[in-house]
Amino acid sequence: EELEELNTKKNQLIALLSHDLKNPIGMLGQTLDLVDKDAFEEGELELILKNLRNQSYHLSGMLNNTLNWVLAELQDKAVETQNVSLHRFTNEMKEGMMAQALVKKQTIESATIGEDKTLEIEASEIRIILKNLLDNAIKFTPVGGKIEFDMITSPEAITWKILNEGKPIPENELATLFEFKVKTTFGTMREKGTGIGLPLCKKIADRLELDLSYIRTEEGRNSFHLTKKLN
Repeated sequence: EELEELNTKKNQLIALLSHDLKNPIGMLGQTLDLVDKDAFEEGELELILKNLRNQSYHLSGMLNNTLNWVLAELQDKAVETQNVSLHRFTNEMKEGMMAQALVKKQTIESATIGEDKTLEIEASEIRIILKNLLDNAIKFTPVGGKIEFDMITSPEAITWKILNEGKPIPENELATLFEFKVKTTFGTMREKGTGIGLPLCKKIADRLELDLSYIRTEEGRNSFHLTKKLN
């Protein structure tokens, strides 16, 4: 039983590493294809190439975060925390995802509601979750669409919200949204997904005792919430 549990954990962690690599590498390939086809104006091209460079730094950091999580899980180590400014932390996440959004001519709007706090949080693991949620928002938002990435702070909790336009998640999939079940999905530019990102995010959130949830808003947008309680 212990061997089977370890093997399952190993497979899930390998899937997490592969998943985090797949989207950025695929987006880089799509961007270079568009460059070859002269699909960008001169000003757009310079901006996208600049953001791709920033994204490469962001991706390197994210892979380090994911690898550290994998090693911590395999070795059963305690999760490390970092002292961060929440406003700066959230803005860095947004800036790191801009290159992917620009390829689809999307905008990421960010708002911080409540006072900034400097806290000890599980920064590496929270980055993994938020990156995956933003990846999904970019994938399923139409070309030229808008994504909202907000952070709300209060004395009781910190909540990050990712809202995007696009098709709703089918009712028959909501009950198993965070369960491990490989299923092929396609984004608005035929970006292929495997359906394992959300279950892996849920696994990390549960270990950290964070709440990860989904709702369809009254305005017809998909909305994912990640909440860390402070008390």
